[in-house]
Amino acid sequence: MSCVTAADLGKPIAAIVERCGAPRSVMSLATANWLIYADGGQGMTIWFDADQMRARILEFVTMPATQPGLSADWNLTLPFESGARDVALGHMTLADAESALAVDADVTTENGAAFRSTAHDDVVLASSPDDHVLRAAFVGERMSLVQSGIIASELNVAPIDYVAPIVRNAWLKADGTGSQTTIFRVDVDATGIVRNVTIVVPSGDAAFDTSTQLRLSDAKFRQATLDNRPVSGASFVQVRH
Repeated sequence: MSCVTAADLGKPIAAIVERCGAPRSVMSLATANWLIYADGGQGMTIWFDADQMRARILEFVTMPATQPGLSADWNLTLPFESGARDVALGHMTLADAESALAVDADVTTENGAAFRSTAHDDVVLASSPDDHVLRAAFVGERMSLVQSGIIASELNVAPIDYVAPIVRNAWLKADGTGSQTTIFRVDVDATGIVRNVTIVVPSGDAAFDTSTQLRLSDAKFRQATLDNRPVSGASFVQVRH
């Protein structure tokens, strides 16, 4: 489905988009920034950081087929400490995975289990609570998996109550349907004023990118909040044409 693989962990999102094309959407919610790809019953989300803009978590998800021709299965090759292994989302059960990957077992999660990938990375497999069939796989840096809540913190630290800046302009919420895409980072101060706009992934049309960058400088945002207090923050926006 998606050309994104586990090998893309840690890579710049600009390089991934250049190779794989425009994502279906780009979102900034809470402390997470996402590039989302989807096709039929399969979805792929890249969680990336706002500073280096690199893939920190790769999320592969499959849903039960609701229409003929939409496959609910997805065979993935994932990197475990003991070596690369094939995992069949939509087919393998959590018990099957825990048995086959016992040598790599790390910790259990709310609806799954985490397995060691490297000294710093984990693979988390999550199952549906009703039939215990694997529906999602997360490949990520252990610290990022903890910060996102995918793996529980051993220190029992409460999650950060942060909400990213939210766009108010209708034209920006509808990011277009064209084949070319530009992804921008928009830095918004604690009053909701845009202070800087950076082109993260250019479309190849320099004139369009520059004019949209200028237009974004006047865009309206609801400021970010931390524990319900206004703070400065960054939001990532995709514009297609």
